[in-house]
Amino acid sequence: MNRTTRFQHAFWRNYAQLYPCTPKADHFLRGYGGSNPTYHIEDRNDLYVKQWLGKVSVGIDVRGTTGADLEALMAPYRERFRQEFASDYAGNRCPWGPPPLPWFVMYFKPDGGTRNWWKWDEMAIWLEEYQQRYMEILRSGQTDHEIRMREAARERFSSPIISYLWHPEGTPFSDEEYRERGIDPPPPGEQEHLIILDADEEEHPDD
Repeated sequence: MNRTTRFQHAFWRNYAQLYPCTPKADHFLRGYGGSNPTYHIEDRNDLYVKQWLGKVSVGIDVRGTTGADLEALMAPYRERFRQEFASDYAGNRCPWGPPPLPWFVMYFKPDGGTRNWWKWDEMAIWLEEYQQRYMEILRSGQTDHEIRMREAARERFSSPIISYLWHPEGTPFSDEEYRERGIDPPPPGEQEHLIILDADEEEHPDD
């Protein structure tokens, strides 16, 4: 076992000991000595999340399987990623590597590089946090269209001029149903005038 493999093996073992419930914990503890563990989304065989362990940084990105049109696959999630990680400059496309090139590349550079074992916990915490956040977005299936519909609904109900939205059944939603759709319930006394419009329904004028 060369020096690099020993370093990688020790880092991932420490990672698994810090996060024993992480999806790759057993793999790491069994002696994984690579630099690029991957995480696959359930019921999908075209997208996966990849972490990496380099000499000066650790990072994460989204990849597509061989032959996949990654740009098209990521299009429904692009805005969600940018909103989620705006403060971290996410949304960059990786300029290197064979196609399909990865998307949403992010990295963390610890002071002094990755070989300093006293930085390993900090590196593992960063990797695990971003792995969970990336996987949550890709698993959720919440596309940019759904996000825009929710934001539009919030704007309607926060406006002084109330828009009247109709549901085919013609019945108002409960406060709980409003909250399930990410919208604050209307003020008391206006409940009977506000009816939530589902994302795939059309808006109808008041009769």
